[in-house]
Amino acid sequence: MPDLTVKAMWQRYAITMPQDAGMVQRLETERAFYAGVYALLARVASAHNFPELRDTMMAARDEAHDRLTDFCAMDLRRNT
Repeated sequence: MPDLTVKAMWQRYAITMPQDAGMVQRLETERAFYAGVYALLARVASAHNFPELRDTMMAARDEAHDRLTDFCAMDLRRNT
């Protein structure tokens, strides 16, 4: 089973960066990655505070999954 920790996800993503990417690019990319993780966690956590939004939050989760899947596929095509 793959390691599904955020750290492991970042490490798997980071190796796809160009070898010649500078430190600033790497740092900004890492910050954006973790900001995305935070935003997604905040979105999920808010569902617990508002049970009446459960269906909306589940739809948001599905949309986020679909968007991430599409983005990853697009990025793979661009880099191959």
